[in-house]
Amino acid sequence: MWFFGKNKERKVIRPAGRILRARFDAAQTTADNQRHWLNADSLSADGAASSDVRKTLRNRSRYEVANNSYAKGIVTTLANDVVGTGPRLQMLTDDDNGNGLIETEFMNWASQIRLAQKLRTMRMTRASDGEAFGILSINRNLNSPVKLDLRLIEADQVTTPWSVFGPRPVLSPQSSALSSSNSCLKSEDWKLKSIVDGIEFDEFGNPANYFVLKNHPGSMSNAAYYEYSTIDADSMVHWFRADRPGQSRGIPEITPALPLFAQLRRYTLAVIAAAETAADFAAVLYTDSPANGEAANLEPMDVVPLEKRMATTLPDGWKLGQIEAHQPTTTYGEFKNQILNEIARCLNMPFNIAACNSSGYNYASGRLDHQTYYKSIRVDQADMALVILDRILQAWLDEAILISDYLPLNWRTIRRYPHQWFWDGTEHVDPAKEAKAQEMRLTNHTTTLADEYAKQGKDWEVELRQRAREKQLMDELGISTENKLNLTANFSIEAAQAIGENEKPKNRRFSMTAYTGGPMALDGWKYPVVIDLQGLSTGSSSRPIFISHNQDIDDLLGQTDHVDIVENNLIAVGEILGDSPRVLRVITLADKGFNWQASIGARADQVDFIKAGQNISVNGKDFTGPLNIARKATLGEISFVTLGADNNTSATIAANFQEQTMENENKENQATTKKEEATITAESTMADIRAAAAAETSRIAAIKKICLGKYDDIEAKAISEGWDQPKCELEVLRASRPTVNIVSSQKITATPKVFEAVALMASGIAGSRLEKYYDDQTLEAAEKLRGIGIQEYCEQICAMQLPRFRRDASAWLAAAFSTASLPGILSNVANKMLLEGYNYIEDSWRKICKIASVNDFKEHSRYRMTGSFKFEQVGPDGELKHGKIDEQKYGQKADTHGIMFALTRQMIINDDLAAFTDVPRQIGMGAAEAIADAVWGLLLSNPSSFFSTAHKNYKDGADTALGVDSLTDAEVVFGEQTKPNGKPLGVQPSLILVPTALRVPADLLMKSPTLNETTTANKGKPASNPHIGKYEVVSSSYLSNSSFAGYSSKAWYLFADPNRLPALEVAFLNGIDQPTVEKTDADFNTLGIQFRGFIDFGVREQDYRGAVKFKGEA
Repeated sequence: MWFFGKNKERKVIRPAGRILRARFDAAQTTADNQRHWLNADSLSADGAASSDVRKTLRNRSRYEVANNSYAKGIVTTLANDVVGTGPRLQMLTDDDNGNGLIETEFMNWASQIRLAQKLRTMRMTRASDGEAFGILSINRNLNSPVKLDLRLIEADQVTTPWSVFGPRPVLSPQSSALSSSNSCLKSEDWKLKSIVDGIEFDEFGNPANYFVLKNHPGSMSNAAYYEYSTIDADSMVHWFRADRPGQSRGIPEITPALPLFAQLRRYTLAVIAAAETAADFAAVLYTDSPANGEAANLEPMDVVPLEKRMATTLPDGWKLGQIEAHQPTTTYGEFKNQILNEIARCLNMPFNIAACNSSGYNYASGRLDHQTYYKSIRVDQADMALVILDRILQAWLDEAILISDYLPLNWRTIRRYPHQWFWDGTEHVDPAKEAKAQEMRLTNHTTTLADEYAKQGKDWEVELRQRAREKQLMDELGISTENKLNLTANFSIEAAQAIGENEKPKNRRFSMTAYTGGPMALDGWKYPVVIDLQGLSTGSSSRPIFISHNQDIDDLLGQTDHVDIVENNLIAVGEILGDSPRVLRVITLADKGFNWQASIGARADQVDFIKAGQNISVNGKDFTGPLNIARKATLGEISFVTLGADNNTSATIAANFQEQTMENENKENQATTKKEEATITAESTMADIRAAAAAETSRIAAIKKICLGKYDDIEAKAISEGWDQPKCELEVLRASRPTVNIVSSQKITATPKVFEAVALMASGIAGSRLEKYYDDQTLEAAEKLRGIGIQEYCEQICAMQLPRFRRDASAWLAAAFSTASLPGILSNVANKMLLEGYNYIEDSWRKICKIASVNDFKEHSRYRMTGSFKFEQVGPDGELKHGKIDEQKYGQKADTHGIMFALTRQMIINDDLAAFTDVPRQIGMGAAEAIADAVWGLLLSNPSSFFSTAHKNYKDGADTALGVDSLTDAEVVFGEQTKPNGKPLGVQPSLILVPTALRVPADLLMKSPTLNETTTANKGKPASNPHIGKYEVVSSSYLSNSSFAGYSSKAWYLFADPNRLPALEVAFLNGIDQPTVEKTDADFNTLGIQFRGFIDFGVREQDYRGAVKFKGEA
């Protein structure tokens, strides 16, 4: 911190340290590095994967998958390996019956909506498009109690609407999020939120809404693809792989391989072309003779036909040399394999799977490669289960538990639904080795049956039940595959030794003869079994003793301390250690004389079958077949059972020296007397009524709480029909899910006028103008097509799929304009746009000119009749005198003015309908400008001294500036015009024409009732305006434009009504006073469709007495 005080010299001490430098070759700015990483950027994840970038990548990857057999096979194989025949559900709640019911019903529903196929499509889409979208919608036509459906849409339809149709609107902070229905672009409906290419995020960065176009932007639909739905994030499944933090949308997984696919295709075509060139004989003619020598004269680049397998006579002096076709240096197969291997790497797929060819692949490499591949498959499966399947299951359960009599009622109270998904297993390349390894894992308890079955894509409970059914059937048929031996033996519990006063009681002991070496009838074995005691492995002498094979702490009786084979008998002795009620009950029954037996488990490791009639000696005894001899066996666990299989063994329990007493507490049984039936009284009846009213009030309140005022129809129906709460919740749940009406293609009948309106809308023409051309029904239909491009516009009009313009422009044009409708509609659109542009330009000349018609392009004469038509007094004889007719002659001639324009190749490729409509509008403006230039140019040029003192219609001087006095003077000048016979003209002016600078003063003269002029030389002026409302003010910017000769910003004019006394006349051929459009065939130099716009008109001065000009200055 700095302190104010005396300035003292301060010495800055910097800590000593080392300068660290890290050198990375890749960070060096060298020419090679710049070339290597020319396109490297520092864009964000969403910036790098922008909408335009993803669209380009999607289109290219889709093209490869559709046209490249390797790409198609790789993507299809990936989907098949991940999804297989479809995932299978296993519920893991404590309710076994409920688990089985839900598993069965869910799989039935999944079969109805073809869930496995949709999952395979989503996996293929993620590879080719980078992301897959599915909407959890309602489908009431499903043949299933649960009406949930998964509706797949393409990534093109998930987009921010204003990114398609213009800049982002200014959003209102008070508005809320859009509803999911027929939403249209209205800026006041939007709320300013974080939106990334069709996904709206909340303040925590979680997706909140998805904007989904109802029609695919590339569809052949007449429906407007700017109509969209707003789908809540809870109803949208969005599956993609985020390669970078903050990435909101996916890019195709085969993006790194796209250039390789193109290289592979180019190389294949090059090899084929070289092979074809080598196969087809191609030659060149050459000569050693000098120019103008003895060789025959041939034109350069001449082609000489050669017949196959024929000798050909060549021109004199010429020789034939074959054109060699050299194959590329790299062998075809090696190059393709290397490229294909690199392609498959971005998908973690081994070469032999990508190529579907394992020739030349060794066993060890195959196993290692497949381990990596199937690990990535398991990752995909886990991701699919988390992102897609778990959400589908939860949505399914949300609806299923509300359906009456569908699932057990107790499932409505369960908060969590533990479960797992099983997928198709992978066949091992060596089944025998895998089976041995599986057996070892189960024996060593390093795995479970559930895990081992899961590796095969199986539900362990289902498989075990199936095994049990199979075993039961095999037992019925006398077929055995068991190797487990369950022996039974007698069991003795010996008396404990007496003890002194200070000694602890000793444990009671037991002894048993587990096996006497004879034949036993065992479950799972059709014929008796004899265990060869010489091959029996007893293992450890300490073994636990359980009750009825229940390996639980309460069922633990004790343990052995000796297990021996004595004189061909299996003997086991040990101590009783258990003290649970079950153990005490066993001891009590033994003390009372019950003969317990022991069940000894053993595993048969080697079994010999002795056929019927065959004799054999085992354990010192002779036996006759049929029977099984277990040559090798391993002793397992030992348990108490009530009934054994070996009748030669027995068990006894000796009495205890110490008397054991048990106190039995007798509980009194309370006898309930029969209740007497109560008599229904008025009080009980009223109580029932109140209870019923309370219940109804509670039911209605619950319904209102569920509907929350958003579903009035459901609320009214639920109340009136007496629905219970679960049924109301079910209908609200279904209503809350989007009823998606998203189509990829739709045909709607549209009239030519609809298509005309679509083009005019694209031009930005005002709605009020459109309403003058078309009725409401036409405009409504056109609104649904707003925004389509030229190519789709033409396809819709032609009602057929046209060739791709980029590939074959000529074919596209030929197909499009071979129909009768397209040229006519385009011509009508061009006509209207010409007229629109024609009307945009100032046309004040129409106020001062007479509009006339001529029927050809010849010079026409205009005659103005003059003479005396004044009524004369009739004499006594009653004779009416004829008026004298004279005429004045004026000229007129129409000429053609026009220009060519075209629907060019560039417009079609750019797919810009507005660009096409803009051209005729500009030309229409040009036509209007041509007429305006002609009229005003003629007026300002003052042809033949049209305005002159000789014609008594012109004045100049400072006093001619526009004002009250000068206007009065102009009226006098105009009024003094005479007919050829010298009589007054008798025509008054009706228009005052002024330049732009005089428009306001002229308006003031015509509208202000009072004057505010200054006086000079003490000479007074009237206060009222004598010219108010006399003339119509006409103004034109052309009058003061410097590009015209004779322009002036001060000159002004008075004109008579042009229909009564025209000073200027504009004549149109056949009276057509607007431009005309005609389609013409394009010339050779123009690739597109040409139109010509033209108008035929002429402008001439007429009667000079119809106008007066005041210069406005000296």
